[in-house]
Amino acid sequence: IFKDNILEVQRMQEKIDKVVNTIFADYKKGSTKPELILKSAAKQELDAVLDSVTSYSQQLGDEISNKTEFALREAVRQERNSELLLLVLVSLGVICGVILTLMMKQNITTPINNLVLATHSVAQGNFTGSLNVVKRRDEIGTLAENFNSMYENLKNILGTAQDAVTQITSASGEILSSAQQQSA
Repeated sequence: IFKDNILEVQRMQEKIDKVVNTIFADYKKGSTKPELILKSAAKQELDAVLDSVTSYSQQLGDEISNKTEFALREAVRQERNSELLLLVLVSLGVICGVILTLMMKQNITTPINNLVLATHSVAQGNFTGSLNVVKRRDEIGTLAENFNSMYENLKNILGTAQDAVTQITSASGEILSSAQQQSA
C-alpha cells in the first residue's frame, strides 16, 4: 500500500514540477506581471494539482491514522493475551511446584515414619516378626538397612539368651528333681 502511495506522490510531484516549469517558462517569455501569471492556465493547473495533493495527503493521513489505530488496538489485544498467558503459566508453575513439593515430602516422610514405627516397636520390646523397612539407595535407605541389621542382631542375641535361659531352667529342674530324689 505504501509503495503505491509513494508512486502516487511521485506522480503528483512530477505534475507540480511540470507546472512550475511552465510558469517559469512563461515568466522568461515575458509574462513578468504577477497578475498575468496568477491568471494563466499554468497557475490554474498548479492550483488543481495542489488541491489534489492536499486531498490525497488528507486521505493518506486518514489511512495512516486508521492503520495506526488498528495496530494500537491489536497491540493492546496482544498485550492482554500475553498477560493472560503469563498468568496461566505462572499458575501452572505454582501448581507444579506444590505437587512436586508434596511428592518430595511424601517420598521423604513415609520411609522416616516407617522407621519411627519400627524403632517404637523395638523400644517396646517387640521382636516378633520382621521389620517392614523401605529399600532405597539414599541416606534413608542406608539408615533403614542399618536399623534392620541392628534389629536382626538384637533378635538373634535375645533368641540365644532365651535358649540359654531355657536350658538353664531345664538343667535347674533336673538338678531340683535329682536333689529331691536324693533327699527322699
